[in-house]
Amino acid sequence: MSLLSARSLTHRFANGNIGVRDLSIDVKHDELLLIAGKNGSGKSVLMLHFVALLEPTAGEILLDGAPISSRVPELRRRVGIVFQNPQSQFLGQTVHEDVGFGLEYEGIDSGEIEQRISGSLATMGISDLAERRPHYLSGGEQRKAALAAILARKPDVLILDEPFIGLDLGGVQSILNSILELKALGHGVVVITHDVEKVLAHADRMAIMDEGRVVADGEPSEIADELGANGIRTPRGSIERMSWLVS
Repeated sequence: MSLLSARSLTHRFANGNIGVRDLSIDVKHDELLLIAGKNGSGKSVLMLHFVALLEPTAGEILLDGAPISSRVPELRRRVGIVFQNPQSQFLGQTVHEDVGFGLEYEGIDSGEIEQRISGSLATMGISDLAERRPHYLSGGEQRKAALAAILARKPDVLILDEPFIGLDLGGVQSILNSILELKALGHGVVVITHDVEKVLAHADRMAIMDEGRVVADGEPSEIADELGANGIRTPRGSIERMSWLVS
């Protein structure tokens, strides 16, 4: 059974535009899923449905095979998201405060909260940033701080929207290393991007979206040739040698 699924999902906006149409896709446990698509293909609309920030016009989102209609708090605990601009997610005055924000309302005692904060910061490699103001961090540091705040809630799957935008080579490598570490720790990871070459070599699966639909879904090596036909720049060379990490 898949962890998270969209089934025949359609979303029509108030102005009549269609964001996604009759879309079905699964997010599996312990998987790095790359969802690729040009701007306007419906990637972000799908992502917002995955965390119940939009309601379907038709179809449904399933968590562990069951509709999410009465399970939204559970969904948002088990599915974490880092938006393209992580600054919009910061609620604490310091990184430490932001990572722990809201945990007390979940009935977690103070000792465990501190353990979760320190553990999440250590996993992201930013323990030294604990007392820094998150809004004044670099782009890569902000994404790691936002990821640490999600990790502290112990989600099953993390969704990252365009995680490499605006980063230099060092920043890309740092975020990519974090993504792979999260997968190794047993989290499902979904990377949503039009800039596929930075993560393609490490993805277990890729879904290509266009005009609100999933037009291809499979192993990256098997469907990479369909990227160009759907408005996404096709990386050159062997996928296996495409990693941006230093070997």
